[in-house]
Amino acid sequence: MSGGATHGKQGADKTVPAGAPEGVRLSPEERRRQRARNVAIGLALGGLFVLFYILTIARLGSNVFNRPL
Repeated sequence: MSGGATHGKQGADKTVPAGAPEGVRLSPEERRRQRARNVAIGLALGGLFVLFYILTIARLGSNVFNRPL
């Protein structure tokens, strides 16, 4: 096939033109914003975890803590 299409693993690493920088360089402002976004996502996931835990305990009732181990 022509047109630069690659199949499988052969030639898959040749998609970056020669002389192109490897990876993306983020400015300090972009890094700060990315970190703030990551923290917000982490806090949202942690909040969901706590919410689901509380809802599970509420559905099971308070007797879940009074059972013999």
